[in-house]
Amino acid sequence: MYLGIFLGEDDPSQIPEALIWFSVMAGTGSMAWFADRMAPTTGRRMMWVVFGVFMALGVLAIFSFGVLYLFASLLAIFSLGGGGRSAHLEETGSGG
Repeated sequence: MYLGIFLGEDDPSQIPEALIWFSVMAGTGSMAWFADRMAPTTGRRMMWVVFGVFMALGVLAIFSFGVLYLFASLLAIFSLGGGGRSAHLEETGSGG
């Protein structure tokens, strides 16, 4: 949505900045999405990177977006704590 707003503007001067923000958000979101499919140590490192990027974005962004980034960084750290249902299923080999 953010990128679409800037692409629809008559003044294209902010499009490079919007593309950079979009690529950082898409890359970090993808890294968070695929972290649980990696080996445990690699997944943890990926989530620490996600935490750092989302925390930096939360500090640098305007308040309305910043709160969302800070919340996303907290979720990234929360995911490091307990594994989850998918990790439990892989360890036990059961589906139910």
